[in-house]
Amino acid sequence: MANKTNKKLKSKKSNNLGKLPVWDLSDLYKSTKDKKITSDLKFVKKAYKKFIKTRLPRGLMSNADEVLPMLLLLCSKHSSMMGGCLVPIDAGEGKTYQI
Repeated sequence: MANKTNKKLKSKKSNNLGKLPVWDLSDLYKSTKDKKITSDLKFVKKAYKKFIKTRLPRGLMSNADEVLPMLLLLCSKHSSMMGGCLVPIDAGEGKTYQI
């Protein structure tokens, strides 16, 4: 099955992003108007909302701009006296998740 999937994966040259994969989903959907696409998208949206509500503090997704300052600090000379500590970036939730 892996070989079949790999053969279906082609790459396409894009202007500034290099080669991007082109996915052939014909084994999942009969056409671009297949009703299963709509039902799958509804399922994903519902699962995403449930994940946000149950697993994320304050129901918010963070972005790189919110995490980057701490990463820059930890990679700088200003963190030379830090050692063996956890720095949670979890919006004050105080929970640890193992996925």
